[in-house]
Order: sequence, then structure tokens, then C-alpha cells
Amino acid sequence: MVWEAWYCYTTIFFLSILSFHRLTRNRVVPLRWPVLGMLPGLLANVHRLHDYATSLLGESGGTFMFRGPWFMGLDFILTCDPANAKHMYNTRFTDYPKGDQFLEIFDGLGNGILSVDGDMWSKQRRMAVARISTHKFRASVAENSRDKVHKALLPILDGMAGLDRVLDLQDVMKRFSMDVTSRQLLGKDPGSLAHDFPDIPFPKAVEDGEEVFLYRHVVPMAWWKLLRWLQFGEGKRMAMAMSVIDRYIADALRRRDQMKLSCCRRWKNPVTY
Repeated sequence: MVWEAWYCYTTIFFLSILSFHRLTRNRVVPLRWPVLGMLPGLLANVHRLHDYATSLLGESGGTFMFRGPWFMGLDFILTCDPANAKHMYNTRFTDYPKGDQFLEIFDGLGNGILSVDGDMWSKQRRMAVARISTHKFRASVAENSRDKVHKALLPILDGMAGLDRVLDLQDVMKRFSMDVTSRQLLGKDPGSLAHDFPDIPFPKAVEDGEEVFLYRHVVPMAWWKLLRWLQFGEGKRMAMAMSVIDRYIADALRRRDQMKLSCCRRWKNPVTY
């Protein structure tokens, strides 16, 4: 009897797997399963998540409501409709606060403009706009970008043109953006855009942090909070990434302050001949 029951359960299991494969194969809009919601369709495409989201939005007219398992609270809306973006980020921005849950998920961002709401957000936005609207800042961004293009981007593209290799342009542009942004904001170029595409700790830590933020959106909050508390798995990965980022920024700010102090001293005590 035990053998017969085991055989029956095994058969049911494999038939269920086969049915799931046939129902989800080549299907863009996921099925909504009892209890599990659309999670099986998401898991079947987790290896190509960004491509899958693009196909899903294209199939659903630009906006899609994802229904997760009923007990996990993973329902969310995906949209790439410009009208929706304008409505949320411009026309009725104050009606869409990020909320405490957003702040907790993106705890690595601290209390910056990307995670706060209300008066604190308005104050930081005014400060940011005042900074980036100046001619000096824009000229500096243009100069840094041109310098990186001529000294790194173009030589790399020129060198790869004669090689029979596949070049990941997304990785190239990500490295370009990282170097230019770090140099502009912190005065320090990590040098991630180079011919050998080095694995620099700071850009790698930023990428790890972004992946953990995404991970927190697709698992129950209680689970990733437990991992954070235990410093295990994705929780440990985030802690290590934040440690690298904090050290990098602290070192960059310390170097900048030392340079300012040195300039002030030279100005107060000019060398005379």
C-alpha cells in the first residue's frame, strides 16, 4: 500500500509539473492560479525578468495588475504609460506618497530625496534644483562626460570593433554612468570603464544593493526582514554592499575636504618670489 501511494503521489506531481509547463510555455500574460495567484508565471520567467516585464506590458497595453499569492501581499501595478507617469510624478504627485513600507524596503537610501515624502522631499528638491540649475554645474557635467567619452568610452569601442566578440552595451553604459556620476558628485572616479572591465568594489556594491531591493519586492516582507536580522543570504549581501558604499563615500568626502583645506591654506599663505 505504501508503494502504491508513493507511486500515485509521484505521478500526480509530475503530471502537475507537465501541466504547469504546458500552460505557461510561450504565454506572456500569466495565469492566475488559486491561492498562488500569478506567482508561478513570474517564477517561470525570473531568469529573464526585465525582458518578460517588457513583453507583459506590451501585451497588456502598457499597464498590468499583477496578483500575487493571497497570503503574501504581493499585488502591484506595472505601467509604462507616459500618461500614467505624468499623472503620478507631476499632475497629482502629492497623492502618491511613498510611505513607510517604501522607506523600509529602500533602507539603504537613508532619508534622501528618493525615499522621503512631504516637506522633507520638497526641501531637498529645492536644494537639488538650485544646485543643478546653475551654469557652473551643467558645464561641469558636460566637461566630465566629454572627458570620459574621449578617454575611455571611444577607445574601448574602437578596440572592440576589430574583435570578434559580443559587447554588452548595457554594462558599458552602466560603467560610464557610474564613473561620471561618482566623479561629478564625489570628485572621485572609480575607473570601472576600462578595457579589461575590472570588477571594482564600489560599482559592484551598488549593483548588489539594487538587486536586493528588487528581491525585497518579490518575497514576503517578514522573510527578507528575518534575513536582514540574521545577516544571512540577501540580508548579509545588503549589509556588505552598504559597508563598501559607506567606506567609498566617506573616503571621497574626506579627500575632497582635504583638497579644500589645502586650497584655503595656499590662498591664505601665497608663495612669493
